[in-house]
Amino acid sequence: MIIIKKIYTNKKELFLANANKLFKGQSDYMKYIIKPDNPREIIKPLMDIKNDYFSILPSIIYSTSDSTNITKTLNMINIEEFVLCQSYLDSIQYQINSQQYFQDSNSFSNIGILLFNTMSMTSDLTNNLEKLKNSTNELNIKELQNTLLNLSQDLRNEFEYTYDTAIYLRPTSNFYYKDYSENLVLLYGLDVIDKLFDIGEKGTFRLVLYKRSQTVDTR
Repeated sequence: MIIIKKIYTNKKELFLANANKLFKGQSDYMKYIIKPDNPREIIKPLMDIKNDYFSILPSIIYSTSDSTNITKTLNMINIEEFVLCQSYLDSIQYQINSQQYFQDSNSFSNIGILLFNTMSMTSDLTNNLEKLKNSTNELNIKELQNTLLNLSQDLRNEFEYTYDTAIYLRPTSNFYYKDYSENLVLLYGLDVIDKLFDIGEKGTFRLVLYKRSQTVDTR
């Protein structure tokens, strides 16, 4: 992966420059994504989703790494997982902003999947950061860990909104209901029972619509 190669270096200053660009949501990929000044109503609930949650990670790695062996630190915390999670966050920004120009149910579903992937990684990423805890940057590490651990709750409304909107735009898609229900339970457990009933009710309505659309063969 080209992005990994850019930050996998023992030149600390080069690492810091490239990693800051990546984890502050300013990668080359992001320069093609322009947030609208006046977002349409349908994407306004998603405009608070950020892609710079890892912004302090480069400085943590920089200050805790040996001047000649920064790759040792990168390997220790499994930097590939952080880069993968960052790619999800950047992709979410692309999907959100694309909906300023046209509304597509699959795009909203994709945002939901990307949010699920991101939030599913937070526990492992938090554990990876624990390996740096003996460093002088313990307060910054704890701050980043708290950000990650709170992410699934902080973005729960946005997560639910993406699937609810996908269903609203295309209520006959079976995939949305199944995917939505499973991901909700995996993220939030029994706290989502009421929401599951709501999804089930909408799914039943989908079947009614499907049945009404069928031509009865009387032959």
